[in-house]
Amino acid sequence: MKDGSNFESKMWNEKIEKSMKYHNRNVRKEFENKIFSGELSTDDANLMHWHEVWSRVVKDIPQLEYIRR
Repeated sequence: MKDGSNFESKMWNEKIEKSMKYHNRNVRKEFENKIFSGELSTDDANLMHWHEVWSRVVKDIPQLEYIRR
């Protein structure tokens, strides 16, 4: 799916959504711990959250490519 041409809703339903939800929960927990310890500000966590989630999702699903612009 490097160019999006082979994207199908089936891929979202079977792979992407599950991975995204898993990593979203984990990143949220990790960032909350860092916020409470003073290691990370809430603003920085908000800015970095989805970048971190999608960076992890693409490691699970080789058909995906994520580029931050």
